[in-house]
Amino acid sequence: DQMGLVAESPAPYTNWTYHKMAIRLGGPNFLFLNDQKLVIGSRNYASPNKMALYLTDRQGNITKTIPFPSSGDASYPGMVIHQNKLWVSYYSTHDGKSAIYLAQVPLDKLN
Repeated sequence: DQMGLVAESPAPYTNWTYHKMAIRLGGPNFLFLNDQKLVIGSRNYASPNKMALYLTDRQGNITKTIPFPSSGDASYPGMVIHQNKLWVSYYSTHDGKSAIYLAQVPLDKLN
């Protein structure tokens, strides 16, 4: 059904638990914000051809969606936490041609 999954397993990684998400993911990437929260960057199929961040718990339940300026082909974010900000790079064609964009999201905006 093309919906996203969050999977987890304790070492030695032989017994997995899968949590089905309520959204489809495209070109995703993720980071743990802490022991219980993830940030997932992906194409946003609810708003076609957009890129968004999704804040989730470990079971993939979305608590917040942050859309990014984007259109056309947009996805495959790179993410790193640096100096109390989430730095996000992604590509999009919303300015008329393909380009790579860099955004900074203060960590307090991800709560």
